[in-house]
Amino acid sequence: MIFVAAALSLIWILRHAALRLLEAAFVKRAFDRLDGAIACAIGGVAAYWLIERTTAFFV
Repeated sequence: MIFVAAALSLIWILRHAALRLLEAAFVKRAFDRLDGAIACAIGGVAAYWLIERTTAFFV
């Protein structure tokens, strides 16, 4: 939980810093892509853990 809170805080800080320095439309597109990449990474880790634990259960 601490890791998730730290990651979300970091993303929030980066988003607000980028909004002050860059155009809002560019920042929105960039962070929308980042959100999608983070979701894919979390899904990949979850799938790996599911497969690992399922195979360990049957072996």
